[in-house]
Amino acid sequence: MSTTTPNLGLTKPAPGGDDDAWAPMLNGNADILDTQVQVALTAAAAALTNAASANSNANTRLLASLVSSFALTLLDDTSASTARATLGALASTAISSFGLTLVDDTSAAAARATLGAPALPQGVGGAGQWVSLQPGNNGPLTIPGGGTWAWWVMLVNVNLGVAGFNAGVSAGGTQVIPAPGVGNQLLAVAWRFV
Repeated sequence: MSTTTPNLGLTKPAPGGDDDAWAPMLNGNADILDTQVQVALTAAAAALTNAASANSNANTRLLASLVSSFALTLLDDTSASTARATLGALASTAISSFGLTLVDDTSAAAARATLGAPALPQGVGGAGQWVSLQPGNNGPLTIPGGGTWAWWVMLVNVNLGVAGFNAGVSAGGTQVIPAPGVGNQLLAVAWRFV
């Protein structure tokens, strides 16, 4: 005589008996399994949907607790024009191609190059080099070779002290002040900007 399983009620054929009843028993068991598995899958899908919704709501509440409502509005903007409106900028506000190039620069040196600005002062050769010049006794002031230099010079007289100043921009290697004569000394600084 056949028996059934305790949980799903599946039919278990009796060993050595129920010779012609196997097909209806197996088909009935398959129907029961199909129904129960579908019920379990539906319940699992609903649980996952509820968990995802709860997680999304928790994330939204956490974000709302960390940033202002204005920031949340800005973060929700889906286009540049919407963001400009949120920021109160004119709808026609645009960055020029030059501005975009400048904004895309990855370093201060690249930005200076985009702007055509001279290099920052440095102690090594090349653009940006900064030097102090003190020609020998009664010697002329000659700018170091290479590039273009901005220079400033002070004439010092042994009896009078500071006797004058001069400044300019000159190509490297140029003599900018002739020898000042006996009793005078030139003190200068120069910055290579090209």
